[in-house]
Amino acid sequence: MKYLFFYIFAVFLLAYSSFIDDSSVIEGNTPSTHAALDRTREDANPASYTEVLRNLGARSAIGTQSREVESAPPGHDAVTSNQEEVADTDETRSANTERVQPFFSAGLAVSQEQPTQFNFNLFVLDSLTLPRGLFAEDERQEVHFEDAAECTAYCERYVQERLQELPHSRQEDHSEVWRAQLNKEDMFHQSGEAIQNMMTGNGSFDTNLNSLRVDVYGNVMLLSAPQWSDLSLQFTHGFPRRLVREDHRGLTPGNLTVAARISNQGIRSLAVGDVACFLSRKMVHGLGLTTSELVLARSSAVKYAGRKQKPSRLIDMMLRFGVDFLTMKSLTHQQVSDLRGTSTIHWNQILSQEENADHSESESSDSNSELEAQPVGTYDKSAVILCRDPQTPITPSQ
Repeated sequence: MKYLFFYIFAVFLLAYSSFIDDSSVIEGNTPSTHAALDRTREDANPASYTEVLRNLGARSAIGTQSREVESAPPGHDAVTSNQEEVADTDETRSANTERVQPFFSAGLAVSQEQPTQFNFNLFVLDSLTLPRGLFAEDERQEVHFEDAAECTAYCERYVQERLQELPHSRQEDHSEVWRAQLNKEDMFHQSGEAIQNMMTGNGSFDTNLNSLRVDVYGNVMLLSAPQWSDLSLQFTHGFPRRLVREDHRGLTPGNLTVAARISNQGIRSLAVGDVACFLSRKMVHGLGLTTSELVLARSSAVKYAGRKQKPSRLIDMMLRFGVDFLTMKSLTHQQVSDLRGTSTIHWNQILSQEENADHSESESSDSNSELEAQPVGTYDKSAVILCRDPQTPITPSQ
C-alpha cells in the first residue's frame, strides 16, 4: 500500500506539472517534472520509475512534433523549404517577366495574348504583310503592301514617330539588372533549330554536335565558338534598345533571342530602324556559315582526318570561323596563328609559281603550241595545303 500511495502521488504530480508548465520549450523538461522523478527514484521501485520515464518520453516526442507542425505552414517541411529556396530565383525572374508592360506595337507581337513576345519569324519585306497595323488608324486590321518600297516607307515612318515620342529624359537604366537574369546557354537551346544528320558514328567526332544550332535567320551558331567568330552567340533584340523608354531597355526574355554574331550584325546594319522584323530573311541568311557549308566542311574534315594534306578550302573556313570542324571545338589563339602561318606560306608559294608561269608564257614565241592535258586524277596545287590536324600544325616542306 505504501508503494501504491507513492505511485499515485507521483502520477498526480506529473499530470499537474504538465498542466502548469505547458509553455516550456520541451515537454516534460520542467522543475515540477524533475521533482516528481526524484521522488519516484527515492521510492526504490524500478517498475514505477520506468513507467514514469516511458510516459515522459512519449509526451516529449508528441509535444516536439506538434510544435514543429504548428510553426511550419501547411504542407511545408524541411525538404520543401530547400526546394523553395532553390526555386526562388526562377520565381523572381517569372515575376519580373510578368510585370513587363507592352512596349512595342501589337502588330509586332506573336499574338494578342502575348503582347510582350516579339515575333522573330515576322519578316515584313518577305510577306509584305503585317497582322495588325502599327498606327492608331490601322492597329485593329491587317495591313498589306504593294511592294517592298511601300513597306519600307511604312516602317521608316513608324520608327520616326517612335523616336519623336521618346521623352527627352528617359527613365533610369536598369538593363544590366535584367541582363543578369538571362541565361544565354538556356536560350541557345530554345532558339532556332537543331541540325540533323551530322553524326559520323565516331564518338570523339560527334561529342559536340549538340552545341550546334541554326538561328532563326538561317546562320549556324556554335555554343563554344570564340567570341570573335561569326558562329558565336549574341543576344539579339527584336525591338531595338534605342526605341525603348522603359528602364529595362528591351532586355526582357520575350524581346530577346540568341542568334549567331553575324546575324545580329546583319540586323543592325540592314533592318529599318534596327527592328528585327523590318527586313527580308534573305538579307541575313548566308552572311555566316550555312548548313550546306557546314556539311561540306564537316565531311571534308572527317575524310582528311589524320592526313598531312588538308583541302585549302577547309583551312580557310577553319581560319574564318575559328573552329576545328572535325571535333567542332574552338581553336586556340596558338592554333589559329599556326594555321594562318601555314596558309600564308602555301599561298605565297602558289602565287610565286603562277608569276613564273606567266613570265615563261609571255616569252614563248610558239603561239600555236597546245596545252598539255593533265593526267587523270591529278589536282591543282592550290587545292590542298600541307598541314596536320589543328593540334600539331606544321609548315609546308620546302
